Amino acid sequence: CQQKCGYCYNAWREDNGAGMEAGTQKKLLQRVERVLSRLEVDHVTVTGGEPFARKDVWELLDVVSTHRVGIQIISNGGLIDDAIAERLAPYRPHYVQVTLDGPTAELHDAHVGGEGHFSKTLAGIAALRRAGVTVVGCTVITRKNAARLAEIITLFRSLGVRHMALS
Repeated sequence: CQQKCGYCYNAWREDNGAGMEAGTQKKLLQRVERVLSRLEVDHVTVTGGEPFARKDVWELLDVVSTHRVGIQIISNGGLIDDAIAERLAPYRPHYVQVTLDGPTAELHDAHVGGEGHFSKTLAGIAALRRAGVTVVGCTVITRKNAARLAEIITLFRSLGVRHMALS
């Protein structure tokens, strides 16, 4: 993941995923294939880190869509551009949940550990919407942003996002 959120619970965030064993993708695809072949599954949620940081995310989406299972994606939106959004649209995900932790660059970027993420997240949301992909907003509520939640919701609404998850 290109962000360093202070609230991140993923164990591999400290080494940027370097500690993940080689061949993990092949094993993951085999496991997903096995599960989808043997069980009735309503949907698969693809998350990370940041799913679009992996160039091979499309292989996973191919396996899931082959089984005609619904797809939901949790993303920070910062790597999504028009090309990725357009490539994603034919998979017809139920939605892409994009996290925005502040109504301003200063507050959002303070949550996710670096400058420039706010504008990239907004651009990712816009690209998804242009491609016809449903976006669900998400805000991780902390002491830093709780008093500004109404402003965050207003920003999401101005971006055409009508559904939200609060964490």
